[in-house]
Amino acid sequence: MKGIRVREILIKYLTSILFRLILVFYGIFLLIIQENIVNIYMYIVLIIVYFFTYLYLIKGKRPFLRMINDYLFILFILFDKDVSQIYNFLFILLPIINSPNHTQEKRRQFILVLITMTIFIILDFRGTNILDFKDYIYISTALIFIILITLFEYYRSQNTTKLFNIYSEIDEIASKKAHTSQVPEIYKYLIEKYNHQLKFDIENIIGFQYHGSNNNKVIVRNSSVFIHSYKISTIIKEVEKKQVSYNQKIKLNNEEYKFNFSIKIDGYIFLFLVKKEIETNSLKRIFMESTIFGSIVPILNKLIKIIELENLLKKQKYNATLSLNKKSQYVNNVMKSTHYLSNQFSPITNYFDLIDKYKMLEETNKKEKLEIIIDDEGKNAKRCLKNIKEKSLNILDNDMNPFVPRNIKKIKYKYIYMSIKSLWLEEFDEKDIFLYNDDKSNELLESDSQVLEFIFTDIIENIRKYSHGKHTIKFSYENNLSIEIVNNIKDIKRQKKTISEIIKNFNNEDRSELSKENNFGLSHIQELAHLLKIKIILKLDKENNFIMILTFLRREE
Repeated sequence: MKGIRVREILIKYLTSILFRLILVFYGIFLLIIQENIVNIYMYIVLIIVYFFTYLYLIKGKRPFLRMINDYLFILFILFDKDVSQIYNFLFILLPIINSPNHTQEKRRQFILVLITMTIFIILDFRGTNILDFKDYIYISTALIFIILITLFEYYRSQNTTKLFNIYSEIDEIASKKAHTSQVPEIYKYLIEKYNHQLKFDIENIIGFQYHGSNNNKVIVRNSSVFIHSYKISTIIKEVEKKQVSYNQKIKLNNEEYKFNFSIKIDGYIFLFLVKKEIETNSLKRIFMESTIFGSIVPILNKLIKIIELENLLKKQKYNATLSLNKKSQYVNNVMKSTHYLSNQFSPITNYFDLIDKYKMLEETNKKEKLEIIIDDEGKNAKRCLKNIKEKSLNILDNDMNPFVPRNIKKIKYKYIYMSIKSLWLEEFDEKDIFLYNDDKSNELLESDSQVLEFIFTDIIENIRKYSHGKHTIKFSYENNLSIEIVNNIKDIKRQKKTISEIIKNFNNEDRSELSKENNFGLSHIQELAHLLKIKIILKLDKENNFIMILTFLRREE
């Protein structure tokens, strides 16, 4: 919004200078085609003085003095000339014609009209020709129409500027970081603004979400005051017939209210509680509804977008909380299962300890007694092994694992490119990104965008930690989407043996070896890539650059 305002002011300055140049050149044209009362050099001095006075006044931000300067210039140019001529009369009207280019807070429309009429009377009195009655009728009619059009445009522009300022303030309130909805704060701002500008005496605003004529399908979405109970059936019946209702008897928080007006927009009803009864006779109703539809409805349309955005964010937050809760439950279940498995190993350990003890015994009677115990422990060990197997399978069951990708959708290659590019630009430069065969960027593959983000966040974080400064990422669209990442690792010569071993284990998909020691987070990347059918190959080139090639396989491959 601020950027738009700056551009608007810049355009106003340029049009202001252009208007003065038009006045100067048009004035010179009038001096050329008509007789003048003084020497032409006096007019040249006048033009120079006028323009430099304007430049001085524009620096000091004095709009009223600039307007007086314009009219004095017009007066001197047309002095002792026939103002009934259309080209002279048009010269007088130029400031009014230019008035829409004034900044809103500096527009003095009534003063402009008054000065124009005064200048016309002075010039007519001093003119070379005497106007007859018909001329006065024609000129007055033209002047009245121009004044009416200008005043209408002034009020329209004034209303637009007020709406623009309110939009800016609403955006500022809505952009504040908060854990709760910002709409009640916007309501409070609107109450203050409308009471000051429209003299409505609004006390509170309540926003209802509306699903039909059944009162059970109307809920309070937000309000400037706490609402715990409501009965607004009279309003619902009225707004179903027409968009606006006035002075309906309703109940809020078990209290009766009858001074109000309501507006229905799409699936919402906005209720405005006011201090006194709204008069609804024909003339006042026309004014009221013109105010509502001209000043209030546009703001409420914007407010609905904010409300719906907040509702969407609430749903996303709920879904994220639900997902996090499932993951938390899964992790807790795994931790409990680990303790359970640890306990289940005790009978198995006891069983083998007894066998070792049995082998060391030489006395037959002691062996016979121990055989009974071993037999019982063997049964316990088998039962525990069965429990361990069932529990392990339960943990490994993908249907129970919330970390397994479930949001598999068809995604265009170019969407993957843009997503990875945005992650890359968080740490590195765009010059390190290369794209080939972009003619196939609209082809589709099935994947999970969130898991993809996990994979490349890990990869980029590894590059940030271990890169020596050189890193590139190359996208290629052939039969499959292929992404090649090149990274110059720090101290590669000292770590070459370790890295070569990691590359070997990774390419052989030896997960047990890969998980034993520091593997630069590659085991996690490999697990996620396997879930999305992404084949990853690692290698070192001749310059000892670490290269990772990711190939996106089709689901059927």
